Amino acid sequence: MKWIGLSAIIIIILLAILSRFTVPVQLFTKQFAKVDNVDNQLPKVLLIGDSTTIRYFPFVRDALRGKAIVYRLVEYAPQRLHSLFIGGPLLQPVNCASTLRGINMLEEWIGKTGWDIIHFNWGLHDLQRSGDNRDERKDLALAVKKYRKNLETLITQLEDKGIRLIFATTTPVPNDIGYIEGNVEAYNITTKELMKEHNIEVNDLYNAVLSYIDQVQPEKDIHFDDSGSRILASEVVSSILRAMMSPPE
Repeated sequence: MKWIGLSAIIIIILLAILSRFTVPVQLFTKQFAKVDNVDNQLPKVLLIGDSTTIRYFPFVRDALRGKAIVYRLVEYAPQRLHSLFIGGPLLQPVNCASTLRGINMLEEWIGKTGWDIIHFNWGLHDLQRSGDNRDERKDLALAVKKYRKNLETLITQLEDKGIRLIFATTTPVPNDIGYIEGNVEAYNITTKELMKEHNIEVNDLYNAVLSYIDQVQPEKDIHFDDSGSRILASEVVSSILRAMMSPPE
């Protein structure tokens, strides 16, 4: 019994250490099942984003099966220790959250993998009217200015890697749940201007889903149902295929 207790303690300590690291792997559970028999000659594509990306990721991965290997970031989750005993995952998706978190974590997320394409977005967490910089967010112009500055820092880091980049605009949000509805457009305008300056393709997910918003986004929820996630995934797949078939300008 002593050995069992000691082993459990060692496992917990190791998991606590591992929890500090994120790994770009194809996700786990039934929904995010790892792709078998991966052809390492295929382009490697990394999706960076928040919970919206987490939801459309499996549809993108499946649509590009055999054409590209699509990855999303995951992290070790010590709180899932119990899942080991039921054959469940010990990993969870990484929510890349705000531009500030991106600046702090990007080097670790990118790692040394030779990515061919990175499809990325930051926006929803920068738009929130709560948490850090709450007072600053009351001033839209100031908030957008800071967002643009952070995003430019991230773009510079990504460009230094020589990777083909695709930026996704931030998707629509309902009002009165910690967001101001019209602010999304202000953020997207500045991102489009910034991407044009850096010659980065823009995948306009905002407009792609806008006309369907009442059917695919539950009331007072920033997320989308499966049909909404499939619409977004279709746009992501198309943008990735275009990047694969055309050389950078």
